Order: sequence, then C-alpha cells, then structure tokens
Amino acid sequence: MNELKNFIEEHRRADLLHKFNLPIANKLLLHGPSGCGKTLASYVISGELNKMMVVVNLGAIVSSKLGETSKNLAKIFRRAAAEDCIIFIDEFDSLGKVRDYSQDHGEMKRVVNTILQLFDYLPQSSIVIAATNQKDMLDEALLRRFDFLLSLAYQTKNK
Repeated sequence: MNELKNFIEEHRRADLLHKFNLPIANKLLLHGPSGCGKTLASYVISGELNKMMVVVNLGAIVSSKLGETSKNLAKIFRRAAAEDCIIFIDEFDSLGKVRDYSQDHGEMKRVVNTILQLFDYLPQSSIVIAATNQKDMLDEALLRRFDFLLSLAYQTKNK
C-alpha cells in the first residue's frame, strides 16, 4: 500500500513538483482478483485528492459502429482534462486486450491504439485509474504506459 500512499502524496504536492519541472505519475493500474478492493481503492484516491471521478460505463461507450468506441473514449478524456478529474475504467482488459494479429479484430486494435494516444497526451493534472483482474490479457504497450501497476490481494484477518 506504500505505492498508493506515494501516488496520493505526489498529487498533493503537485505544485512543488511542477516548480522543479518534475513529472507526476497520473496513470495507475490496479490489478488483482475480483472483490479485492480495486474499485474501493479508486474511490479512496478520489476522496483523498478531493477530485471528481468519472466512472466509465463500458456498456455506454463500447459500440458496434466502426470508430464509435474510440470517439466515446476521446470524449471522456477531453472531459477529464477540462474538469481536472479522475477517469476510472473498470474491467480494463475488455478495452485493452493484447492486439493479436493472428485474429483480425480490427476495431479493438483501433481502440487500443486510441487508448495509447489518449494516455500519451493526458495532462498531468488528470488521472486515469484502470482496474482489471486479468492483467495478463492487457497489451504490453498499454502496460508500459502506466506509471504504477499496483497488485491488490485479499486481506486475511489474524485470529
């Protein structure tokens, strides 16, 4: 959990980091089994930083129309940049799957390419938190774009 504390502290001291032209981590991947607290952690970050969180509803943005999913994602990222808020994408593996060139699913490859571009041009004041329980299904180029990859696990109580 130190990584999570460091991520929050870095954003609390953003003015100091900007003063010295230091980068601020703004892309966080939470991964672990279902029910381990990934979504809760994103709400905690939002509350600690006092930032509004835009929760991406995959059912509302994924479209069967060519190019529409990418347009919907770009719209969300523009909103986050304008409003200085956190984007939370749950079940990120459904958008960021490995681009397997042996099976031609051109639209999902375009979506991954769009996400890569959106990540590259994300303002430092905006934050993207993605959550998945299938990290191994994510595209390598996407994984490299995250500043922090935080593994969460179930906590057991000592008796």
